[in-house]
Amino acid sequence: MTELTQVGAVPGDAEVRLAAALPHLRIADRAVALRAVKPMGRLLDPDGRAVGFVPMNLWE
Repeated sequence: MTELTQVGAVPGDAEVRLAAALPHLRIADRAVALRAVKPMGRLLDPDGRAVGFVPMNLWE
């Protein structure tokens, strides 16, 4: 059996459409990420928007 481990951002009716297209599909688990923040090298405002950056030398 093929296992799909990550779908990414999908519309709300994705499970219904997948079940209709793939009757043998079994949803084993669900997860919701409310907010993913990747601030590495970024200066963020209070709303989480990038407003600048800090130069980084990752190889030193």
